[in-house]
Amino acid sequence: MNRKSKLHVLTALALVLGILLAGCGDTQPTEPPTDAPETAAPTEVPTEAPTLAPTEAPTEAEEDLTRNPLTGEVIDTLHTGRTFAVVFNNVKAALPQHGISQADMLFEFLAEGGVTRCVGLFSNIGDVEEIGSIRSARRYFISLAQAYDAILVHAGGSDEALEYIKDSGFNDIDGIKGYANSSFYRNQARLSAGYKLEHTLFTTGGKLLSCAEGRGHALERPDGVNYGLYFDENVQLTGDAANSITITYGIGNKQTFLDYNADAGVYLARQHGGAWVDGNTDAQLAFENVLVLYAATSYQDDNYLLSIDLTGSGKGYFACGGKIVPITWQRSGEDGMFFFSLEDGSPVTLQVGQTYVSVVPAGTGVDCE
Repeated sequence: MNRKSKLHVLTALALVLGILLAGCGDTQPTEPPTDAPETAAPTEVPTEAPTLAPTEAPTEAEEDLTRNPLTGEVIDTLHTGRTFAVVFNNVKAALPQHGISQADMLFEFLAEGGVTRCVGLFSNIGDVEEIGSIRSARRYFISLAQAYDAILVHAGGSDEALEYIKDSGFNDIDGIKGYANSSFYRNQARLSAGYKLEHTLFTTGGKLLSCAEGRGHALERPDGVNYGLYFDENVQLTGDAANSITITYGIGNKQTFLDYNADAGVYLARQHGGAWVDGNTDAQLAFENVLVLYAATSYQDDNYLLSIDLTGSGKGYFACGGKIVPITWQRSGEDGMFFFSLEDGSPVTLQVGQTYVSVVPAGTGVDCE
């Protein structure tokens, strides 16, 4: 059953710095694996490629070029397009987001004040119509985009993020810069409905492609680029039950819920007291794969903004098909890609389809049933 058919079947943290033991069991949270460290944060960044990662990026077979590199799904034409990373507002007052259900991979991060913000990775941004609302960048969003050679779409950002973009020449599209005036717009329906101004900045996939081209950003994926992702049509995990997953984020206790629908083979997402839906289609977000990545997280000098280290290594979890297993993630540096490994060192194989990724501080509660 393809993804569209599956969806038709449905018609439907202050920051956590203390250790809240994370685990998953049949009906109640259990202890982490006995060999798991108390913290997932690496003590130092490796100077070489991680030993658990493949020593070389796999060479793409000709048939693999007709697959989406972020989902493993077969696509109609040769895929060469550059990935876009879009920063989505995720506070309750800004819902619903538009276009978010079309993200091949959706990352959810803590931001200041205990709220979360999302970054969606799109392999073919041109297919996405209305996209919003767009919010500001953080340095760790840039780090994520670097891992996937993506163009970051945002609306301003922290001083740290904006200085990095300026000094490094990193490819971005900033919705509040003059060059982007024709590429972004205020959603008039939202303005009329009383949404705050910061929740009304929108764009479209076509506008983003035109803007990127105008700024001289490469729009083709470089030859040989590999994202370190492995896919299969029928992934079978033998871990603990994970028919319902609850991830609790920091101060404010924002929670994301993922409920497994066995008929469709997807996790349906909920947050802020209801279904997590896309305003373009009213469809509930659904994911074949769920990843939880523990990353070293700390306050910056202002004791407000966060720093999240997406390099080095850490522990985590992978859920698919109603089961969950512990994993390790590794990344050799800002220019490196992520590698996800099982406890035996073999690469994580994702189910063909979309993936939700929760990036959380060490000790964040992950409860499963």
